[in-house]
Amino acid sequence: MRHLNLKKPGVDISASYTISLQTGLILSLLAMITLFRIDLQTDVKEIEFTQRDEVISIEEIVQTEQLTRPPPPPRPPVPVEVPNDMLVEEIELNL
Repeated sequence: MRHLNLKKPGVDISASYTISLQTGLILSLLAMITLFRIDLQTDVKEIEFTQRDEVISIEEIVQTEQLTRPPPPPRPPVPVEVPNDMLVEEIELNL
């Protein structure tokens, strides 16, 4: 298969890239604006609202029983540091 070299020597693509990008963005923005501005509705129909009588029915609700849970057990008391008047003697160990 033959490889075609379509690039012309001495031509810089990056010079026209930003202009092409900006032109494309402007054209797509103009296309979106015109599409949103077009009125697509052909016929406007008048809608007539009629008031309907609402029927309200009252249903009897059976009273439900709530289960009572026992209270949680009391928290254990927080240990309080007791002053210790006894001195601990240092014991030397001979290993």
